[in-house]
Amino acid sequence: MVALGGTSVVGLLSCIRFCCSRANRSFSCSFAFWRASCSCLRASSSATARVRFGGRECRVTSVPNSAIRCVAPDGSGVVDVVADVAGQRSNAVPFAYDPPWIDNSTTLTTPTLGGRTFVEGINFADKDSIGQPDAFALLWNGRPNGLITLDAHSHTLIGITVPRGVGAGHRLSLNVSGQMSTNAIRFDYAAPTIASVVPATLRPEGGEQLTLSGSGFGHETQRGAARLTLTALGLPRNLSIIKIVDDGTIEAASGASMAPGAASLALVVAGQPSNTLNVSIQCGGGLVYEQAEGVCAEKAA
Repeated sequence: MVALGGTSVVGLLSCIRFCCSRANRSFSCSFAFWRASCSCLRASSSATARVRFGGRECRVTSVPNSAIRCVAPDGSGVVDVVADVAGQRSNAVPFAYDPPWIDNSTTLTTPTLGGRTFVEGINFADKDSIGQPDAFALLWNGRPNGLITLDAHSHTLIGITVPRGVGAGHRLSLNVSGQMSTNAIRFDYAAPTIASVVPATLRPEGGEQLTLSGSGFGHETQRGAARLTLTALGLPRNLSIIKIVDDGTIEAASGASMAPGAASLALVVAGQPSNTLNVSIQCGGGLVYEQAEGVCAEKAA
């Protein structure tokens, strides 16, 4: 601190000349009508100041007397910020990056066989921004799902491959370095579709084995989530599903006797209904339906 006499104007000019004559110094001046004072402070060089966000370098742009300005690096979660000036280390201060946010304006869909899809949003953090490989987690209906694999990753886009499954209304969310996404996106597997059935004409006696072809039937392990219905004369009845052979083939039994006429088949898998497929129920080979017995028989002479 240097005190200079004289008028306020002279004192101010003297203050500036005194401070500016010292290299690498900054100054601040104050004056009243009876005196002026000047504080000459050595400015810290940005070359001697370092700031790290969770171990990642923050590029220093300027070092005023009471602050360090720097450009924060890519990152995720909550990290400690530490400054080092001229070899002296500061205390650590926590800094929170923004949590991930998913663009859920559309619903993600894949076939029941599974497949690859993309999730868009912001603050996903790329792989280099995550301190630990396990710090990024995909949550399926609120729980981690190790069957979902990550094959592309950037701050705004992730590519994932989902396993086979059935049903609609699943929820996909993210956890990045301990921060949950502020929202989730809906995920639907494709609904079942019946393309054909063999035989297409059923006998009234029932007891036939049916083979349905189509898509979205799921897997044998999901047979309990499937229901096959035959509707005839406005009356629906559940048919027994013998086996889900694969995603496009189901073996079923036609069930008990039923009156001849037009009918339709429909399938529901995990709450998702299929289309309806028209079939017919009739006696073949010139036989007639005996309603009392519920069987086809030769016409009486």
